[in-house]
Amino acid sequence: MQSSHAKYDRWFATDAIKPHLKAKSIRGGAYMLTSSGASLVVGIAATSVLARLLLPSDFGLLGMVFALTAIAERFKDIGLGRATVQKKELTHAEVSNLFWLNLALGVVICLSISLLSGAIAGFYHEQRLTHIATLLSVTFVFGGLTIQHQALLNRQMKFLATGSIGIGALVLSNALAIVLALKGAGYWALVWREIARSALVAIGTFIACPWVPGRPDPREAVWPQMRFGRDITFFNVVTYFTSSLDQILLGKIAGASALGVYRQASQLVMSPINQLTAPLQGIWESLFSALQDDAPKYRRGFQKTTHTISLITMPLAAGAFICSKQLVALLLGQRWSGAVDIARILAIAMFIRPAITTVGYVMISRGKTGRYAVLGILDSVTLAAAVSVGVMWGARGVAIGNVAATYLAFLPLVWAALRDTPVDLSIWLRSIARPAACSLFMVAVLYVFSSLVPFKNNLPALFSYVSVGALCYLVAMLILPGGKRVLHELLQDCRSAFGAKAKLQNSPVALF
Repeated sequence: MQSSHAKYDRWFATDAIKPHLKAKSIRGGAYMLTSSGASLVVGIAATSVLARLLLPSDFGLLGMVFALTAIAERFKDIGLGRATVQKKELTHAEVSNLFWLNLALGVVICLSISLLSGAIAGFYHEQRLTHIATLLSVTFVFGGLTIQHQALLNRQMKFLATGSIGIGALVLSNALAIVLALKGAGYWALVWREIARSALVAIGTFIACPWVPGRPDPREAVWPQMRFGRDITFFNVVTYFTSSLDQILLGKIAGASALGVYRQASQLVMSPINQLTAPLQGIWESLFSALQDDAPKYRRGFQKTTHTISLITMPLAAGAFICSKQLVALLLGQRWSGAVDIARILAIAMFIRPAITTVGYVMISRGKTGRYAVLGILDSVTLAAAVSVGVMWGARGVAIGNVAATYLAFLPLVWAALRDTPVDLSIWLRSIARPAACSLFMVAVLYVFSSLVPFKNNLPALFSYVSVGALCYLVAMLILPGGKRVLHELLQDCRSAFGAKAKLQNSPVALF
């Protein structure tokens, strides 16, 4: 039996990747950023087409279901995927048990949502949600099938494979949705898009990771992984519920059309940033877990990670704030004009939120999952309170509540998260200071530029704002002390990512 599993040993051991951890991290980051950029382009193009073929209420109907099933979406993992990535030593039997546990949870969630579909429809007073929720519940089975395979791919830092799977599934599922929308399928085009995407991701993942789980083995205890995943799951359930509370309340009070506008405005701002950063989460968690016994390298890795993510996300959020009118008009169409103010407000929250998420990687990699859960609750309570008050003023009030909760909580949250770790609040603040200053300078210049140079058409305006904004950001980076060094290091990392593979394999690379 042992020999029959030997062919899978390479999926569990990590000794082979440690000598070139930085090179693999940079190369993986380049792969994921490239695939995320491609996914972003595909997503924007598909949304632009579908927004003109479908009604805001069509998007709102799916938003109602997603808002209430967000808890299940996070519960299906129960943190066992991250446990597989983080654990130093793994066996075939351990991962097999985790696979069957994830699959069982996926099936249970699928059946539960199907049984509760009538209650979901009753909550919103929208009977069409019964069939929508029942069909969408199938995606949880596909998710349960792939969690451990995706974790093994991340553990081995095979990010080219995971990125390719994501972009392929996105292209094909959106193509299906557009065809169905053209044939008059309405909101069903969006439903079948989600189902197709989940199925395609599962197929691609099995091809990339041909590991086959064994039978459940009660002799192989997985309680350590479950204890690790327990706190992460609790954090995910609480935070995803509260992050969906704005859409739940808005859909309940204002209806599908209002929720559809709010949801599209939110995705217009958040999806580009999330698509660029979410895939990198696996890289950073793998990296921090590998460096957890080396405090100096861990500290440098955290600082560089936080600085890099801020360099990317802060100017994007700042640009969305300035260009929200042009983005909504060009990507969604004139019928979505109500999304402009909402997108602008939410961009303020997204300016700082991605940088805050990096402290979560620290708590997970250092095994402080209890703290991770407690801080998640406190952050969620703040957000829930602000959104519950804001909903009295509609979608705009909900967006303002989101911003207020973000900026009231972030400093205490980061300080508490980093206590008794190799990094602290001052390191985090230094990591985001330069990107924040450059982004704010860019906003100031663009505000003056837009006042002095009015545009009648949205496309020339957007092109001009992007060009001027990028130039201002680059100039600010070069003017600030140490800016040239930062850009030089970033360029060196890019060269390392796309450099000769043989050179990276045959020479050791210093870690940070």
